[in-house]
Amino acid sequence: MIDHVVMAVRDLDDAGDRLLRDHGLASVPGGRHARWGTANRIVPLGEDYIELIGVVDGEQAARTVKLTAYTDIKPAFRSVANDVLAFYDEMRSKKK
Repeated sequence: MIDHVVMAVRDLDDAGDRLLRDHGLASVPGGRHARWGTANRIVPLGEDYIELIGVVDGEQAARTVKLTAYTDIKPAFRSVANDVLAFYDEMRSKKK
């Protein structure tokens, strides 16, 4: 079972704006992860959601081992995220 999809983004507000403009998906501010130097926005999808996550404190993020490992897989996240959004758009168009 997948809890939720995470999309690593460079700019949280820009990513939120793009998801709304390109896919009709609104997002809301999430929380700040001070320990990792990141923050997030949440895209509610009924009982599920997409989490947008981005670095907001570069110095803290650079000291975080977890973030270093996380950024090594960012290209995989990007590919998965694009597939998820394409699937979402396809399913939404079938409901019309």
